[in-house]
Amino acid sequence: MRLVTIQASAFKSTFETLKDILNDVNIFFRPDGVSMCTLDVARTSLVDLFLAKENFEEYECDEEEIICGVNIANTFKLFKTITNTDVLTLSIPPGGKEYLHIEISSEAKKQSSKFDLKLLDIDESRIEVPEIPNDQIVSTTLPSTDFQRLCRDMSNIGSEIAIARKENVLKLQCEGDFANQETSIETCERIDTSFSGTYSLRYLNIFTKATAMCSTVSLMQETNNRFLILKYNVANLGELKFYLASKQQG
Repeated sequence: MRLVTIQASAFKSTFETLKDILNDVNIFFRPDGVSMCTLDVARTSLVDLFLAKENFEEYECDEEEIICGVNIANTFKLFKTITNTDVLTLSIPPGGKEYLHIEISSEAKKQSSKFDLKLLDIDESRIEVPEIPNDQIVSTTLPSTDFQRLCRDMSNIGSEIAIARKENVLKLQCEGDFANQETSIETCERIDTSFSGTYSLRYLNIFTKATAMCSTVSLMQETNNRFLILKYNVANLGELKFYLASKQQG
């Protein structure tokens, strides 16, 4: 397995976000790309990452599946050295199961750093991503910096946020001991069905750290109100989705 990308900073931003909610996880390298699908430690949220092979400068994976068990925090310590002009190369030699070889290089600096990351044997159950029919979900796209700021500001008031979409208005509300806040945002698209749910601001403040890698975020809600999905583009490599369980049903 070998991949090369000039969008190294996207890997750095992804692992920086994930290190606060995930510990040891399996990353899957398959012929169609790179994926990760796992629950957080508290089993409250699901993380779904997919980076398609065609979006890399180079991508080779001759095996049906290669499983790499890594510690997210330790992997980020290596990716932390990445700068905007760096090229990232990840590789595992045929039959190699002990190390993930990482190379961070810069043509401008005439510099290259190589790391061998020890792989972990993680006994992790495979998670199936919930399938949602298109007619049971509504998506609202916002500037990611605006949504991050709203979540951060509301966490100063309360611990939960109510998100509701009706017609062409997205409404965000929170209640606290000393104040309540309600923010309404007009959207371009009008819908016929209303969607609403209440979610943990602590988790949303972690998820919105992904703002650094994407200028917009899609808030996706379903009619059954089981969870909220936040979808970020990982630069031009693929998508990172967070599924956060609703605090209330109905």
